[in-house]
Amino acid sequence: MAPPIFVALLILILLYRTGLIRIYGYFRPNWEETDPKGSVIIEALNDLTQPVEDFVDEAREDVKEKLKEFDENMSEHEWYRKNRIAIFIAAAFALFFALAVTQVIIEHS
Repeated sequence: MAPPIFVALLILILLYRTGLIRIYGYFRPNWEETDPKGSVIIEALNDLTQPVEDFVDEAREDVKEKLKEFDENMSEHEWYRKNRIAIFIAAAFALFFALAVTQVIIEHS
């Protein structure tokens, strides 16, 4: 647990930031009128990244459609046979995570 001095310091920093935000809001109360859409930089970045996001979405949809067609043509046995490695990797990760959690519990008991 954190020492009490750090907790007190974090509370003071939170109060200080809250005070600064309130002072800023008092002297600039109509910020929504002067900057209604947000930061110009964020808008520019959104404009730059929009074509990439569109391309990724289209590619994702294409892959989903192809996988759906592929999966529909396979029987359940074939699906498990094709995905055996992925199933083993997921099981190994789950086992490793369970062992790690168990080890931590045993060490702290």
